[in-house]
Amino acid sequence: MRTRTTWLGLSVVALFLVLCGPGMVAQAAAATQISSCMMITEPGAYELVQNLQAWSGDCLMVQADFVTIDLKGFGIFGSGQYGTAVGGMGRGLVVRGGTIYSFFTAIRGGDSLVVEQMRVVNNAIGVDASTGGSASVKDSVFNDNTQWGVSVTNGVVANNSFNRNGTGVSAGQYGWYPGSGATITNNTFSQNQIGIATQGAASIRNNTLEGGYTALSIACPAHIVGNTVFRAPVPLTVQNNQVWDCTFEHNSIRQF
Repeated sequence: MRTRTTWLGLSVVALFLVLCGPGMVAQAAAATQISSCMMITEPGAYELVQNLQAWSGDCLMVQADFVTIDLKGFGIFGSGQYGTAVGGMGRGLVVRGGTIYSFFTAIRGGDSLVVEQMRVVNNAIGVDASTGGSASVKDSVFNDNTQWGVSVTNGVVANNSFNRNGTGVSAGQYGWYPGSGATITNNTFSQNQIGIATQGAASIRNNTLEGGYTALSIACPAHIVGNTVFRAPVPLTVQNNQVWDCTFEHNSIRQF
């Protein structure tokens, strides 16, 4: 009788799982909704529910580690290259999925910053991750940022588009923060004053750089492999003149 009762209980539980699905048993916590500029002081997931306008200064200031902000296709708009749209120096800040327009700095982050699927336009600085930690910037568009599209000390910049920025990507040592190595790969650059500028070790691979003024401004040691440069008045400069410490393989430079 006990065995029969046990099997009946198990059958009821199994039927509950089939009919209700696993989501009824354990659901992920919903993201905190953001409808205005604010201070974020707790870790977790946040998402925009409308466009945000910062009339003066900063918008989303993060004072916690491990915060993810999903713009959900919305934008954060400044008032003429003042302040910071999203800023936080804690670990593990993630910003994805929308547009940031007309701030001094669009995104400033610390160690393990992740920026993905963003459109960053008409700021002074697009992404500032230059304070010594590692960053990942990928699958994004950087247009018309007057100083840098992306500034990183270490990490990966991959599969982005950079158009008409002051410098598309600045990588390596910045101020007091030495870089141990940045990887810049599979990006496209068009009409930037400088396409890629590095200080310290870097791996620059499979990028396409067109027009502007200087395509590559490199400090050795660096690995420059598989890049295509065309219609740039200055295709390459080596900043410290130690060109023998750099590796050049399978690059193409042409003026048409």
